[in-house]
Amino acid sequence: MSEIRLENVAEALCGDIREFMCRVHDRHPELKKLSENSYAEIKSRLESPTGLLNTMLEEGKNGFEMITGVFDSIPVYQDLDREIAVVSTHDMAAEIADCLEDELDREGIFVPNDEREGDEGEACLYGSDYDELLTGIEGTLIDTLEPVREGYEYENESEVER
Repeated sequence: MSEIRLENVAEALCGDIREFMCRVHDRHPELKKLSENSYAEIKSRLESPTGLLNTMLEEGKNGFEMITGVFDSIPVYQDLDREIAVVSTHDMAAEIADCLEDELDREGIFVPNDEREGDEGEACLYGSDYDELLTGIEGTLIDTLEPVREGYEYENESEVER
């Protein structure tokens, strides 16, 4: 049986976020303001006992089905008839991207994008930039989950007795 370690998944997803930030950095030097503390906060939210990754891994202990590339509105839910979790990787990716947006918002950073319309309520990430981040995160989720979706051992570092 394969094993998923929560902290490894969270680290891979934070890597996607860092890679994305490096790619858009030239367009917006103010992104340097996003500190290591911001990345640590994102990783902490991903690893949280009540966080989305933990929920997905807990609910999917008996296996899970992945829905990819489309919004299903609920990132993780139980299929009670089959006793498995259903994971919408696109919705999970959107919620993980929201962690970055929260940090950008907290720092007052708006990534410039020619697609912006100038509306007051526009998100910190917009248009193709947001899509690029979402695609990268969803790809990592799929790559991480695909080999183990039929069953795995779940281990959360905080639950391991020492």
